[in-house]
Amino acid sequence: MTASNLYLLILASTDSASSGVFSGSGTPIDLPQITYITFGALLGAGLTILSTRYLERVRAKELRDQKFKNLLAELEDNILMVDRYQLAGGNAKIRFANSMWDSAKGDFVALPSNLQGQVRKVYNEISKFNSIIDYDLRFGGPGTGRYDTPLEVLSREIQVLLKDSIAGLKAHLSKK
Repeated sequence: MTASNLYLLILASTDSASSGVFSGSGTPIDLPQITYITFGALLGAGLTILSTRYLERVRAKELRDQKFKNLLAELEDNILMVDRYQLAGGNAKIRFANSMWDSAKGDFVALPSNLQGQVRKVYNEISKFNSIIDYDLRFGGPGTGRYDTPLEVLSREIQVLLKDSIAGLKAHLSKK
């Protein structure tokens, strides 16, 4: 039944000449019954919309928190790489991981502004480090070690930034 048909039924039921609106079977339906049916349908639709929106928000928050947990794991992996390997030594140059950054950076508005700055800064330095590694491997020639010293200094700076970002993300996620 469309809204216009319902309106016509209500108008017909309030007409002084008619004693009530007739259903398809010929039995009269009075105005309070139509009102209850309409109210019930609107209430059901409204509750469905509200519960769907609530579930969407909960799912979005869970997805965002999972992205931040993945980002935290990537940061922890990166700090382990600084501790275990000489990242800029010899012919084996190791890049920092940054794939989780690409998926999580769109959700940074949910983080406190100081933590946003910390994580952005560490990933900017990681990007710079990875670019120097790529350039050195492409144009530096094998075994020259031309950029080893600057890369080693940069990796130690990144290590400090990683520790700050890890502590901040852990604190933020533990509040949840």
